[in-house]
Amino acid sequence: MEEIFKATSTNGRWGVAMVSATPRDEISYPIKGRLVYLGKVEGISTYRLDVDESGDWIVVGGDMEPVAGCTLAVDCDLQSSNNVSILVGGDFFAYTQYGYKRRSSSVRAFSAGKEVQLPATVMLAMGLIPCEETPVEVEIPASGGALQEALKKAGLA
Repeated sequence: MEEIFKATSTNGRWGVAMVSATPRDEISYPIKGRLVYLGKVEGISTYRLDVDESGDWIVVGGDMEPVAGCTLAVDCDLQSSNNVSILVGGDFFAYTQYGYKRRSSSVRAFSAGKEVQLPATVMLAMGLIPCEETPVEVEIPASGGALQEALKKAGLA
């Protein structure tokens, strides 16, 4: 058993850690497994990752928010604009990854553990991630005035 992930607050008083029997160098996210909460020790909420092919897809990262097919299992503010999140998802899931102080974002989607290489705009249009789909209604103003006169003089209207 070894500690495969640990993130603590700036003052070191709280945070999140993950331990696993699978060595750290054999783990890449997303990984199939089961997440088990072990408790809080020395201010650190500790989870065990049991790597298991029949489990769910697990992702560990900074400031993340579910978009489709996943849930936020852990969300911890670490001070100094840092955050740690653990997402648990199904065969297809998408989440938003935020940058510094949420000034930037990107949507990442995975299917069977492999990243879907599509722009978020295309995923939105395909319905892979939730969309609003609101028709844009515009009112076209009647032509007239100086522009209409100029077009008539030019023989274009």
